[in-house]
Amino acid sequence: FQTEVNGQTVTAQGMANPDGTFQLSTVNPDDGVVAGEHKVSVSPLPAGDGAPAAAPAVPPVYWELGTSGLTSKVEPSTKEIVITINRQGK
Repeated sequence: FQTEVNGQTVTAQGMANPDGTFQLSTVNPDDGVVAGEHKVSVSPLPAGDGAPAAAPAVPPVYWELGTSGLTSKVEPSTKEIVITINRQGK
């Protein structure tokens, strides 16, 4: 997640659980995300050393903010964010 606040880029990130839920962190673990219109990217974790390369669960188009086309408007009252991707890409 990335947005601009007073001319400064603010980024939040999180890791999805097996059920698809996630918690975002901006400064401290699980502190959430600042309000605003965010560009969103979704990328897989890199394979560990020696691990065989597997087909990524998330198509490469979603890995970068500039190509994902994903956005999310976050209000101060937002409690849940749903991100929907197409497994075949766009």
